[in-house]
Amino acid sequence: MSKRRKTPAKQPTTRSAARASLAAPLSLIALAMVLSIFGLLQARSVWLDLPSLRLQHLDHDAVSEAFRASRSALQTEAMDALLLEINSNDFTAAWQSPRNLPEALENTRARVSRLTRSQLGRLQLAALIIRELEHDGVPTDAWWPRLEAYLTGLERASFAHHMTAIIEADAAVYEEVGLRPGAALRVAHLRSGSPHGPFLQYFVKRITQLADEQRERGQVEESETCGLIVHRLLQEWVLEPGPLQLRLLAAELLANTLETSPDTADAAEARMVAEQLREWRHLCRTGLAERPMTLAALNLTREPETSPDQYRSAIARLALVTWLLGATAAAGAWVIAALAMHLIRRMRPGLSRSAGIGGAVLAVAIACLGVVWPWLLPSAFDADCRRAATDQVGWPWHPFVAAAIVVVFIPVIARLIRAPAQWWSRRTAVGIFAWLTLGVVLLGTGRIAQHALARYDAHVATALRAWAGPAGSSEDARLLQPLRNWLPR
Repeated sequence: MSKRRKTPAKQPTTRSAARASLAAPLSLIALAMVLSIFGLLQARSVWLDLPSLRLQHLDHDAVSEAFRASRSALQTEAMDALLLEINSNDFTAAWQSPRNLPEALENTRARVSRLTRSQLGRLQLAALIIRELEHDGVPTDAWWPRLEAYLTGLERASFAHHMTAIIEADAAVYEEVGLRPGAALRVAHLRSGSPHGPFLQYFVKRITQLADEQRERGQVEESETCGLIVHRLLQEWVLEPGPLQLRLLAAELLANTLETSPDTADAAEARMVAEQLREWRHLCRTGLAERPMTLAALNLTREPETSPDQYRSAIARLALVTWLLGATAAAGAWVIAALAMHLIRRMRPGLSRSAGIGGAVLAVAIACLGVVWPWLLPSAFDADCRRAATDQVGWPWHPFVAAAIVVVFIPVIARLIRAPAQWWSRRTAVGIFAWLTLGVVLLGTGRIAQHALARYDAHVATALRAWAGPAGSSEDARLLQPLRNWLPR
């Protein structure tokens, strides 16, 4: 009998089929992993692009060198502003500690001789002399002989502080070393601070006191000279573009001075100016109170926001990036764990069109929820943003909420879809497609967040350079017009 030849088993073909069945899921997982890595790098770039992080990573040696170069090339107004700021800082030190008076007087006299566009230096010298007279116990009625040389002839002089010029010069330095324009202006504001406030309050109070005593003694001309200088100084500082806090302080001092001035021919006009000044201050303070106190990561001055709408847009994009990071990480961890179970059980993920649609729908729904939740829960959103800005009040919880939603809804979607594969295989497939979609969305959202930060910074720079109060440019013009028309006497 002839023996039949046995057909060999097709084991290699079976192994090839098994490898082929895993090729598609592994390829999608690899693609999702690559997208997630790029999305993570994009999110890191967004984080490092925040103003506080940019400032933190500046090269301090380069900043110092840039400032040295800038100081040697300052324009006239910026140089005057710098000298006047140093004078006011010296006055504050001498006011707090009289032992600094001799050095402050000597240095201020030297700097006043270098001023070209403002007579403010003479008033700063007068303030130092008054402080010296007070320290020596000299009565007010004996001040005028020492002050006359510094206060006469200034009835129509300019007392400009030129702070905008030095702030712009400092901002240019910070831009040169790597900050964006808006952040650079804010740091320049922070660097300048409020040097003139103590000087202004002290000088106005003491000169007003001197004018009142001169009027009582019948020294009308000297009294009018002192009163006119105070009025001219305060009028100019309210109207001159500059830090809002300084303008508000000058407005308050001027309103108080005008309301307590003696009855003269122009008393009615002066009181009308005082009333408009108080209304302007009220609108400014109300406007500041209505603006959000923004995160230090974005607003380096920690003052009420100058561009509230752009700030909310930028912070919402940042929150969405962290939300998607949590969701993407959870989807990736789910898929990796599921893949390990598949290898152990020798099962293949049940890729199907319905699983792909289910995973994509889940990812898009999570992204939409990340967009909506800040508007649904604004207080929780703000609290979470502040948690993200500091390491002292706990972790932000919304990325973990996003992760929990992914973990919960992947099996739910897998249960709802119709596919021939087993439920375990279906939910792995849903996780793969959800991870893939979330990686794409995360990458795109990171780019959108960077554009939102750039747009926010541009609006901040525009708002700061407008030097308008919170009342708005039109209200500033209306309420301050009587002050512009007023001629101090």
